[in-house]
Amino acid sequence: MTQSIDLMPVDQALTSASKRPTSVQDLPIELLLLIFKFLYMKHRRPKHMYPFFRETEWEQADVLAPDLFPFAQAKVCQHWRAVLASYSIFWTRIPIAVDSNFTPGAVISNYLHWAQDQPVDVHMERHSGTYDQEDPAEKSRVSAVMPYISQHFHHIRSIHFDLIKRSSFPDFRGWLSGEAKILEQLDIKCQIQDEDTHAVIPPVETEPDLHFSSPCLTALSLDGRNFTRGCVLRSDWFENAPKLSRVTLTPFQTSTFSETLSVYDTLECLSHLTDLISVDIRGVTFHDPEPDGQLPEITCCSLHLADLSGRVAASMLQATGQCSPESVDIERCSLLGVAFFDAYYLTLKDISPEWDLSAPFNDLSTSCMSIVNCPGFDDDVLDVLADGGPANDNFSAHRLRELYIERCTNFSARKMYRMVRARWLAVHQIPGWTDDEDDVWDWMGQLPILELMVVDGPVLPEKYRTPLQTMVPTFRWSVAPELLESQ
Repeated sequence: MTQSIDLMPVDQALTSASKRPTSVQDLPIELLLLIFKFLYMKHRRPKHMYPFFRETEWEQADVLAPDLFPFAQAKVCQHWRAVLASYSIFWTRIPIAVDSNFTPGAVISNYLHWAQDQPVDVHMERHSGTYDQEDPAEKSRVSAVMPYISQHFHHIRSIHFDLIKRSSFPDFRGWLSGEAKILEQLDIKCQIQDEDTHAVIPPVETEPDLHFSSPCLTALSLDGRNFTRGCVLRSDWFENAPKLSRVTLTPFQTSTFSETLSVYDTLECLSHLTDLISVDIRGVTFHDPEPDGQLPEITCCSLHLADLSGRVAASMLQATGQCSPESVDIERCSLLGVAFFDAYYLTLKDISPEWDLSAPFNDLSTSCMSIVNCPGFDDDVLDVLADGGPANDNFSAHRLRELYIERCTNFSARKMYRMVRARWLAVHQIPGWTDDEDDVWDWMGQLPILELMVVDGPVLPEKYRTPLQTMVPTFRWSVAPELLESQ
């Protein structure tokens, strides 16, 4: 539990200070504590947006900056360092440099010792400007730090790794065990997703079981290799992480088959998380990109998929189909096997023109849709969205009300007008419908397009602009520069 800070009245501190010498080294402890507590609070921010929650957290900052509190002040003199070291709450943010200007082990030990049993946030990263350098010693420096992390795991609240190479990060199974009672966040970032050619990975059958418990963990971001090693392979971690709600998987390169990741195992692992809010999978290579059979189901509010091949995106959508996410974001993914989209907020970005969007748009359920740089968004897709059936009352995505389109030029203004008009007419033939926007939230049936934003789109003739502005309450349309120049 974070200890409170009681500020001594300023007049009392100044009176005490006036009786002593005025050199920096001889400032009275009372005055120094007053100053340090002021600086501490200056570097904190409210943890919650509501004022009746008084809990604070460290503000966002360059943790290796030379003026960071309390590390800059601790370098002034031995007296200041001793005063700062006596107040454990000052040492709840521990920066550890792992570039050539690295933090010595003795200093790391002091930081963690001065923090006593306060919850601490550990940042293991490099100084600004060193991420574009070749550094073969990065791995050994990280390895030298890990024993300090393991020794103090019981009072570490968060760990943030920001390294050059993925191979510099130690194998999970070598240091992850036991219980991290207060660990809330574990985040691994690397610039280069390289292969650890020097790693010696034993055969799967000889691997010991991994028993790890993190009852307070809420957010986890790591590469697919460490996800396999720490969460999938003979591990009970996710079964003992009841509060884990945000999982991010990033790219990796494997050196042995035992490091590879399967779609099925990923979903099976995620299915143990009952409070899952967001799943973010980016550029992960699976050894079964086209899995067969029944897949485990997961429930989450947000699903973000990027740079996935084969049927991986289709499998992830299928796994969430029974309880649709509130938002789905798909970037640069193969849409092989994707038969539907179902999310309140749907974003498609940089989807290759080889994928026909009209097929999944036939089974589309969304209210707010963003399409960015998708050449496959064409007139065929708008024909699907304009088709209300024989009675004009059975549209795909009948609740679609907001449409944002950016850098798409393969559709025509005529087809867009036809789609908007068909939906507008369908709603205005329903008894009880009004154009009052306040009533939209209570309206359970078909909706018209209420917001249409086109950025860098096709040419919009005036004969379509005027009726679109009339039918759509919020309307913006800009033409792609290359099309303007060709006119």
